[in-house]
Amino acid sequence: MKDQADTQTAERFPAPRRRGRPSTGQAKSAAERMRAYRARKRAGEMRPQLKPVMTANVTKNAADPNGQEQTVAQLRKQLARVEHERDGALAKAKKEKRDVMNKASPMTDPVENLILEHLKALREELRDFKTQTVADLSLIKLRLTSLES
Repeated sequence: MKDQADTQTAERFPAPRRRGRPSTGQAKSAAERMRAYRARKRAGEMRPQLKPVMTANVTKNAADPNGQEQTVAQLRKQLARVEHERDGALAKAKKEKRDVMNKASPMTDPVENLILEHLKALREELRDFKTQTVADLSLIKLRLTSLES
């Protein structure tokens, strides 16, 4: 053990390193850090980069310099077309279901069992189409609201 007053003798074991990041001696105070942050912010270094919500072919003309009205009209036409397809598929499924239900004894004949299996397949296709249509409609509505705002 080394005497506390002994300054001439070298250490037998070096002192263990301290935990954490080594100090540079040039630490800034909180006020200095905020001042630098505000200066960077004023200079525009920290402006967030916004990504576009949607992409659409926009043509410019004199009446509508941003082309938004034409894009909105295109999206509304697309929305109407998808809704029309959905309504047609729903009507077709309802008609087929009504036809199957009007049969006298649906489970007695193998042909009628085949029809029921076919109806189940059509119902699954309709369900898949409906989920896809709902997703498409929500995307179109999102695009419309982003254009109108």
